[in-house]
Amino acid sequence: MPYKRALSPDCDVVNTPTRRPVQRCTTARLMIRRPSYSLFEARAKFCEVQAGHIFRQIVHPINYFDTSLDIVCRDIKDENIIFSSDLSVKLIDFASAVMLRPRQHGHRQPIYFDQVYWTMNFGSPKILKGMSYRAEPAEMWSLGVFFFTILTGEIPFPGPYSAAASPGCPRHKVEGKASGECLEIFGGILMRNL
Repeated sequence: MPYKRALSPDCDVVNTPTRRPVQRCTTARLMIRRPSYSLFEARAKFCEVQAGHIFRQIVHPINYFDTSLDIVCRDIKDENIIFSSDLSVKLIDFASAVMLRPRQHGHRQPIYFDQVYWTMNFGSPKILKGMSYRAEPAEMWSLGVFFFTILTGEIPFPGPYSAAASPGCPRHKVEGKASGECLEIFGGILMRNL
């Protein structure tokens, strides 16, 4: 079982899990596996600098998947993101991913889905209400929930029903705890019409 240590919200010191000493075998060369942890296992909240660093590492591949490969992951959550001691992250588990029609002249014909492929706490209000939804905007909602979670240490809504009924980002949970830029991001991503 990997060694776990709570991460500190202190931005000046990166307080991340440390490596155990690796015993060397003299007769055969061993591959050394870097320890990694899911963000769900860590159950940590990060300072804005750390959260922004993690968030950018997730947004870049998500954007690449959408714009270059016409793929939407459809299950972005803290359990599907692993990180190493230097806060390098990887997105895992593409079982819910879907390929969309390629863009024509920069635009994609909207495709609507009826089945739920998201984890409920990260699903957009349309998904939670059982309405037809487009995967791309729903993925943006999941990214907003993910960013909120790593910044505050908790999901923005206590359950799927409150997320479905919510007018948007629960600003009261982050006001005074996050910068104006973060509040803008939450306000732009966690929009009810997604």
